[in-house]
Amino acid sequence: MKKTILTLTILTAMLGILGFNTLESVYAFNEQTAVALEELETTSTELTQDEIDALLFMREEEKLARDVYLALYEKWDLVIFKNIAKSEQRHMDSVKTLIDRYGLEDPMLGEAGEFTNQELQSLYNELVIKGSQSITDALLVGGAIEEIDILDLQDGLKDTTNADVSRVFESLLRGSYNHLKAFVNTCNRQNSEAYQPQYMSQNAFDEIIGQSNANGNGRFQSNTTMGRRGGRR
Repeated sequence: MKKTILTLTILTAMLGILGFNTLESVYAFNEQTAVALEELETTSTELTQDEIDALLFMREEEKLARDVYLALYEKWDLVIFKNIAKSEQRHMDSVKTLIDRYGLEDPMLGEAGEFTNQELQSLYNELVIKGSQSITDALLVGGAIEEIDILDLQDGLKDTTNADVSRVFESLLRGSYNHLKAFVNTCNRQNSEAYQPQYMSQNAFDEIIGQSNANGNGRFQSNTTMGRRGGRR
């Protein structure tokens, strides 16, 4: 998590509100990330410790995304952050449904920008500072969050055999693919240099960006070893 977020030094054009509204409709509201958990039949009466850890971590990681985006929306008044924050709230709610279903203690603190997990607390503080420096930096922070989220969801999927957890994580993963594309496309429209992956491998990044839709099971192959338990650069 100590990797310095990539900085682009030249901002060639300010972001137009109409451009963000277009991206909003394509990426933020037109994604199928909500999970109808009430329609799922629970196939397991208990979770492994890895599954429990992944759920509790993801609950706060989705909150981190929401809280950073809301802070950056307040700073820059760019609708892309407001709208993707709404999607992150749905992600948080989906994970909370499983936390309740399996009788786990919710780790989430109520205040924006406050986290039980101190690793996430430090990351939140770092990203808000970085994203407050310029519009370009804010968009790069958005991309970094989605890359991290994708890696951690992929990591969690490798460690679960529970159908409930798999279905929720796959749905969140599809949403994160769309969010990453939104930030990448918006950043590329505004800068002379193309967005470069900050946490994931180039091959994994190219595969996601090059596909218009995620595969049916929401999974892409990645050669990177970075993830919540793998350690980030």
